Amino acid sequence: MQLSQQFEYISNLGQGSQAKVDVYSKKSSSATDEKCAIKTYLVSKGEEEKKMKVIRAITNEVKYLRELYACENIITLDSVYRTLEGYHLVLRYAEHGCLRNHIIKEDLISE
Repeated sequence: MQLSQQFEYISNLGQGSQAKVDVYSKKSSSATDEKCAIKTYLVSKGEEEKKMKVIRAITNEVKYLRELYACENIITLDSVYRTLEGYHLVLRYAEHGCLRNHIIKEDLISE
């Protein structure tokens, strides 16, 4: 099943050197406001060394997210998809941003 059949694009959250993160809504959800973040690792054909590096990064991220699944306040991995474009990690959307930014904004830790 195509990602576009399950999710509707809302906006871009950001992009790094290996992946981009976008906000989507789940089409099949009974809660119309249920959002998720999809982290997409783009994998180019032909660049085997780079491709293996990206696959190792994905494997490590999935491993750590699965280990932390039961921890509160940690982003939850919902599912992983592979398409011709690359690998897509479907994550719970943190509507209020990342914990680091919250700590800085609320001045919860002194230097």
